Amino acid sequence: MKNLIKYLVVLQLSFFLLACNNDDALYTVNLNESFIAKKGCEYTCATNDSDIITIKIDDIVDMREYGTGCQVSWGGNADVSINITINKKEYSKTFIWQGCDGLEEYPATMTTLPKLEMENGYILKMMKMYPLSETQETAPISEKDYGVRLIILK
Repeated sequence: MKNLIKYLVVLQLSFFLLACNNDDALYTVNLNESFIAKKGCEYTCATNDSDIITIKIDDIVDMREYGTGCQVSWGGNADVSINITINKKEYSKTFIWQGCDGLEEYPATMTTLPKLEMENGYILKMMKMYPLSETQETAPISEKDYGVRLIILK
């Protein structure tokens, strides 16, 4: 029964993650609300302070262990390179995400999450990477099959 529930959750996430496969897709996100970003999509947040924040994933280098490899290793890691623009000022950051990190999603308040502090008190945090490396045996074939849960905080 547990495996069925895990399978259904992963299946639902897979359908959601496949939503952005258009290279020039533009999406609106909200401040203090997490969202799943995909390479090739651009995410814009217009804040109450009239700041415009744009986020785009530039590159994903996945060196995580998958499936049964997670049980006999430290899990490896993935490098997720992100480009952020706030009111025409650019920031770049490569977040490092550990493999085999478990099924649960982490709260935005967790202090050990990878983050980037920016002007005007904004913080971009990486909260999770999909697919979960322990739920399938091999890495995705395309970078567009990855999803990265991010949040912009103030």
